[in-house]
Amino acid sequence: MKEDRPGKGGPRMSQRAGVDTSTVNQATDETTDAALFPVAVTNGYGARRVEFQHDVGAEEQHDVGAEEQHDVGRLLRDDGIRRADANVDDFWKRTADQAIKALAESGQPFTADDLHNLGVPAPVSRNAMGGRFQAAAKAGLIERIGYQPSRRPELRCTPIAVWRGVR
Repeated sequence: MKEDRPGKGGPRMSQRAGVDTSTVNQATDETTDAALFPVAVTNGYGARRVEFQHDVGAEEQHDVGAEEQHDVGRLLRDDGIRRADANVDDFWKRTADQAIKALAESGQPFTADDLHNLGVPAPVSRNAMGGRFQAAAKAGLIERIGYQPSRRPELRCTPIAVWRGVR
């Protein structure tokens, strides 16, 4: 059986989805790399989820529309935020939620940078911050009104969402 890739820290992982793409042929014990692609799946009740499927041959390929690509992207984003939010402690969540509520009540537009300025520590994953903003938006506390470059030097002007409180 093929050893883990030297210098790479373990089995080959998809950069986007964190899916182990190495497969083992049970008959020969050989490891091969097989590409897995995210596919949006809808069940009979309209619920959507992402499944990872192996690449199909040229005879089975079909054009994927922009809408389906957008749906897969949205599902992957939401799944990443959900996983990041599940891996932060409750104290950090409460701290971030209180800061978001205070900024929403101010009536002024605000960003995640403003939470850092209020003393909310950076979470283990930046996606966790997005999870708290999405939770507040779903609760009807805030709404996204645009994007702007981050003011924090370590984020190198990464575009971040601008929010405001909903009255």
